[in-house]
Order: sequence, then structure tokens, then C-alpha cells
Amino acid sequence: MFKQRDMYLVRAGRRASAAGFSALLIGVGLSQIMELNIILSIFIPLVLGYVFLSSYWGGYKTHLWFNKYRYRMPTRLWWGLRYPVIFCGGVLGIFLWGFMEHFFLLMAIMTKADRGLFLSQLILMPYVGSWVAAKI
Repeated sequence: MFKQRDMYLVRAGRRASAAGFSALLIGVGLSQIMELNIILSIFIPLVLGYVFLSSYWGGYKTHLWFNKYRYRMPTRLWWGLRYPVIFCGGVLGIFLWGFMEHFFLLMAIMTKADRGLFLSQLILMPYVGSWVAAKI
């Protein structure tokens, strides 16, 4: 279904979905441990899922951008600046940049597969996605 150049983005989307889904499970676990009311039990997992998914995309994209400068600057400087750049990208990702990246990827898959938004997100799930994409 996907060409080789598309699989690069699909794999990154699956890792982002895994980060968001694991944060969603962590949020459900935290809300159960802290015995919160029903509104906070829904709100906390959604917020954690959004933060992890969006910050993954922001960190990933800034890491790709910063990799271009690996051989243009001294090695120690590149290694010293690598993690602060990824952290700044994660913070930028939280402010809608990461969510928009994931949304655009979902729209591209939805257009290519001619299916709905839910099926596109299933394709981006870590282990189930390859099976769903093969069945389409």
C-alpha cells in the first residue's frame, strides 16, 4: 500500500502514536491511583496524550533539522547542543506544531487509503498498524 519513501513517515507516525498512546495509559493509571473525579479522569489522560504526541513530533523534526549541521560544526559542540535543541523542539511541538504534523499525516493516509480518520489512526498504531494496512 505504501511506497518506501512513505514508510519513513509512517514509521515516525507510529512512534508518535506509541508515545501518545502510552501517555494516555499513564494518565488513566494516574487518575485511577489518585482517585480523581470523572472529569479529571478524562481530562488528564487526554492532556498527557496530547503533550507526548506533540512533543515527540517537535523533538523529531528539530532533530532532523539539527542533523544537517552535524558535520558543519565541531563534534563536541554538536553533541553538546543536540539535547537542548531536541528539548526546545519538544516544547515547540506542544504549541500545536507537533499536533499539526500528526494531523497532516493522518489526512495524507486518509486520502491515500480512501478510508476514514479512525482507520488512518489505526494504521499509525505501533503493532496493529502494519496488519491493518495489509488488510486494506
